[in-house]
Amino acid sequence: MCNLRRIKFNCGGPYSTGVPAFRSTLAALVVISLLFVLSAGAARAQEAGHVAPLNARFLEYMGQKQAAELTGAPLVTIPPGGRPTGHIPSTIDFSYLRASAVPRATGKVASYPASFDLRSVNKVSPVRDQGDCGSCWSFGALASVESVLMPTVTSFSEQFIIDTHGFDPGPCDGGNELMAIANMAGHGIFAENLYPYQYWWPTEYMPATSSAWAGAYISSVQLIVAGLDSNGNPITTNIKNALYSEQNAVTVGFMVDQGSPYLVETNGQWCYYNNTNTMGDGHVVAIIGWDDNFPASNFGIQPPGKGAYLVKNSWGTFWGNSGYFWMSYYDKSLGTEAWVFNGVLPASTYSWTYQHDPLGWVYNYGWGSGRPTAWMANVFKGSPNGKVIRAVSFYTVDPGTQYSVEIYDSCPTSYSPSGAVVNPVGGKLLYSSSGAFASAGYNTHHLSTPVTVSLGTSPDVNFSVVVKLTDTHGYGWPIPIQGQVSGYTDRSYAPYGQSYVSLTGAVGAWYDLANAKQGFKACLKAFGTPN
Repeated sequence: MCNLRRIKFNCGGPYSTGVPAFRSTLAALVVISLLFVLSAGAARAQEAGHVAPLNARFLEYMGQKQAAELTGAPLVTIPPGGRPTGHIPSTIDFSYLRASAVPRATGKVASYPASFDLRSVNKVSPVRDQGDCGSCWSFGALASVESVLMPTVTSFSEQFIIDTHGFDPGPCDGGNELMAIANMAGHGIFAENLYPYQYWWPTEYMPATSSAWAGAYISSVQLIVAGLDSNGNPITTNIKNALYSEQNAVTVGFMVDQGSPYLVETNGQWCYYNNTNTMGDGHVVAIIGWDDNFPASNFGIQPPGKGAYLVKNSWGTFWGNSGYFWMSYYDKSLGTEAWVFNGVLPASTYSWTYQHDPLGWVYNYGWGSGRPTAWMANVFKGSPNGKVIRAVSFYTVDPGTQYSVEIYDSCPTSYSPSGAVVNPVGGKLLYSSSGAFASAGYNTHHLSTPVTVSLGTSPDVNFSVVVKLTDTHGYGWPIPIQGQVSGYTDRSYAPYGQSYVSLTGAVGAWYDLANAKQGFKACLKAFGTPN
């Protein structure tokens, strides 16, 4: 397969068929899965699981990307006077979320007002301009983060995210919400005034930015169901709950069809209703309000019913309604999944991050249908800057996921011709706790009693974090892992002795993900302080 990383692209227009390229990409990913299964079988066949199928929209996109390189044609044509977007479909097929109860939000109130606007409670940061750069995904994600801390914090750095995410696409070549989460979870968040944005339009003024926080950690990002249900009815409760009950902006993707009857100015307002089924592909924005009585007649193509979301865009204040627009509840392109960055901590909270997964959630891993319980473990070397473990973070693929967390010190280590072999549950048990996370997404378990681990002063001194996950909706791939996908996460690399999975969690029943040869690592972090 040719090198895909040289291509610049801005997602935002309709996909062409790209069938040969799509089949080539799909075939390559099938080979990856087969290699993973075969190498796993050579190690411990009874313990090796497999990855869930990737998102078909992502595979189609990668086929388009490959075709663009082969033909020299641009991946997306931006219409005259149009703006760049930048959303890459996620690798995860979130259609499994539909199999269980909707809505899936927590803290719901009995009823919501007919309309609401986060600006009325000063929880919306200023409109920004992504300029000539496919970076909408970073602006949409940080709009949600900033809403948590408004009015204290007005702007974090999109530039830091697009410069340091570590995925194959370049800074202006697009991304998605999972890429943003991985970057924030792995590197933290910088203030805008410490790492300013570079790609604004020459005709735009550079907005004044300030922040009382030099940086931050994210501790929670809720994954909620959005869009339309199977009967074509809008799912609004989850979004309303995040906006009204939690006062957080909601990050979501949709297909913006610029210069078409879908996007119109009516009665002094910009309105959008896309009647094509291209869920979540193209552009990322932040929902900041709603109006149940917004007239359907305001849209260029009339939707089946009234009601609209108020949306904050990243095309500057000279676009739309001072940077905002209304999107119909019935928009068929609105993403199935939406994200609420609702947990933010000061950068001084922790001094050290233990992690093997800087690229975060790329695959779902497990033993398949009927086996919703699985274990994962990461092995680390203790650092003086983080010898006191205070928190553990990981993704949960479904709301209501039950979990247990264990931390072991001085895990037995041996060596084979391939590399280190560590027993992640064979050391001294320092901590054990269990619970459940109400929401899917990125979650943090704060230790009820911090524990001190041994310092990794020799090759044989390690500690492990072990997590058991049970998907209460029965989904059989409950473990999020990082791994290689050609042209997307080629930098994922997995040495032996770092990251393990198990069907039973028993001693001797752990499979080293390095055997997969595709850079697989469990998405599991620990956070510490010196004392």
